[in-house]
Amino acid sequence: MLILILYVDDFLLVGDEPAIESRINDTDKLFNVTTTREVMEYLGCRINTERRRNNSTSTTHLQTP
Repeated sequence: MLILILYVDDFLLVGDEPAIESRINDTDKLFNVTTTREVMEYLGCRINTERRRNNSTSTTHLQTP
């Protein structure tokens, strides 16, 4: 499963690693793409992710200024 959040020329991908990598590779063939593994902010919203010790689950919080 892959979720794409798009605003003008900025997009955020959320999903499993193979789906994200595939979409990035496809997009990079058409456009100059800059990627970041850990997103701390997107369109002025802070993104905080808390991972459990075993990395099996995480909680993500969005915070606006």
